[in-house]
Amino acid sequence: MNQKQISSRGTRRPDLGDRRWRGFAGGLSGLFSDGRALIQNIRLNMNLGQSDREHLFILGLSRSGTSLLATRVASSQDVATVNGETFFFQKRDFSRVDISGVEIANYRAKFLAAHSQVELFDAMADHAILQKPSARRFLEKTPDHIFMLPELLKAYPKARFVFSIRDPRDAYVSWQKHPQLGDAPVEEFARYWNRCHATYSASAGDRIATVRYEDMCLNPDATLERVANHFGLTQIADTAEQTKEGSDWRYLKMGGHQRITDAINPGTLNAWKDILDPDAARVIEQQCRNGMQHWQYV
Repeated sequence: MNQKQISSRGTRRPDLGDRRWRGFAGGLSGLFSDGRALIQNIRLNMNLGQSDREHLFILGLSRSGTSLLATRVASSQDVATVNGETFFFQKRDFSRVDISGVEIANYRAKFLAAHSQVELFDAMADHAILQKPSARRFLEKTPDHIFMLPELLKAYPKARFVFSIRDPRDAYVSWQKHPQLGDAPVEEFARYWNRCHATYSASAGDRIATVRYEDMCLNPDATLERVANHFGLTQIADTAEQTKEGSDWRYLKMGGHQRITDAINPGTLNAWKDILDPDAARVIEQQCRNGMQHWQYV
């Protein structure tokens, strides 16, 4: 293939995973002008809380097919969701909602009255469910929430989770090509991939199903059926047409997700063999060897 090779060096150091303070700094000036909101925001950041709601969470490695999987699940008549990734459980300014397509009625009142993060999150979920009369469950998809997995398992003891993973060599290629993620040094990306794997491994259990991107591409019907069964759903979209009809996610127009409603196919598997610089591939294979063996990538 006549494609430019992706090297092991990046031009900058992007924030790989654990964007724990995403959006927080941007809201500080407003918070300091509103003492009540500032105190409440501090309180929420210190209190995760617990809920018996049976939410659905998709998390894991970025560029591992989480958006593809989420759009299929979100097309179910049983499922309500929001546009895009919420980063809700990353430490942030809870006094404002910065989620595309979400506007909670009387949000400030809900924010000020909430005793915990999960109480405020459940209010957002209830609002989304009200917009879809057939829905009974709420789906949240933020890959970075993998780093909050132990906390979320305790906060939502009845929730179900799907962890998505991908061959780190292909994932690195996809990351480098994404217009909003940028050029990551291969060593940093390898550490990020290892951290995703280690965090999942430390919390693995019956409430967490795993999906390899490769299985989604090679055997989508069986993979989607397994996800539906794990989530307790009767049916989720297994065709591009059903996904387009059932989903209004911003990903349909977002750069880097242009093929999200196309028919699922294995065309992107092993792209690293033609694109990735051999030195970069060796770095990933050396640093991620244990995890790659676990997921049968070597």
